[in-house]
Amino acid sequence: DGKESGIFVHDKGAGLFEENDITLNTLSGVEISTEGQPMFRKNRVFDGLATGISVHDLGAGSFEENEIFNNALSGVNIESGGNPMMRRNYVHGGKESGIYVHNCGYGIMEENEILNNAFSGVEIESKGNPELRRNRIRGGLMNGVFVHDEGDGLLEDNEIFANALAGVYVTTNADPTLKGNRIHSGIKSGVQVGDNGLGTFIQNEIFDNELAGVTVETGGNPTLKENRIHDGKDSGVYVHNAGKGIFQNNDIVGNTMSGISVETAGDPEFIDNRIHDGQDSGIAVFEGGLGSFKDNQIFANQGVQVDIATQGNPKLLNNKIHDSFHSAVLVHDSGEGLIEMNEIYSC
Repeated sequence: DGKESGIFVHDKGAGLFEENDITLNTLSGVEISTEGQPMFRKNRVFDGLATGISVHDLGAGSFEENEIFNNALSGVNIESGGNPMMRRNYVHGGKESGIYVHNCGYGIMEENEILNNAFSGVEIESKGNPELRRNRIRGGLMNGVFVHDEGDGLLEDNEIFANALAGVYVTTNADPTLKGNRIHSGIKSGVQVGDNGLGTFIQNEIFDNELAGVTVETGGNPTLKENRIHDGKDSGVYVHNAGKGIFQNNDIVGNTMSGISVETAGDPEFIDNRIHDGQDSGIAVFEGGLGSFKDNQIFANQGVQVDIATQGNPKLLNNKIHDSFHSAVLVHDSGEGLIEMNEIYSC
């Protein structure tokens, strides 16, 4: 019931705090600044009137196996050069984001359980640049991970699932790197990149999402390499409204709608991907969609392998298109396109 922070560690202060209840404080439950370096282990930080934990102005500290829940703002707030280590914490039930990193905040977060927060599980903006590894980020009422307004960050080997909006949403010049994550079972898209968002996605598994596995729109321009995008309930990849992106050496397989769908001035580049065994078309380009497709294998999809219609105008060069159940390439209803040097065959 403190009128300020529950615990305030600053000016190179240290200390061990273990198995305490830190609750009902007016400011942060725990506040660390100016090279403070305490250790917090197995505490409960809850029901605060602001953030649960705030690390700022070059504060650091280690947090292990704490429960951080039901705080009025973010469970964990990191900014202004704050750089804590967080391992095996349980961050849940917050009234805003679970972990919020912004204004050049850093931090290493490993093996935390981040769930059921009212905003995003993890939010990164304004040059925030944390590292997240082997966390489970789930059940958020908005996005699992939301990176925006020039946020950065490295996310490796996390499981991001069952969030109400996108599993990962990148927007407004944010540029995170995601490698080796499992992004699945979302109510909307697995990955969504829009409004000039960037991002590099390498060797992720993206599956079982209600909307497209990957959606790129409104100037979004990510790079995706060596991902497996499979068994989604809509398209594998959906690029529209002037979305872009480079997609190289991905496996796009077993999706309910088209493996790749491009429309409304979407203009992605696909190189050396495998688009196969979907329940509809392999590639569908329509409603003024564009795109460049080079050196891909497109095969064994239940619909047409390449379907171009309604002012769709892609370029297809040197692809292998085979094992069709219907037409290999179908251009109709004012579809256009440049189709050169492709190999079309049946095994």
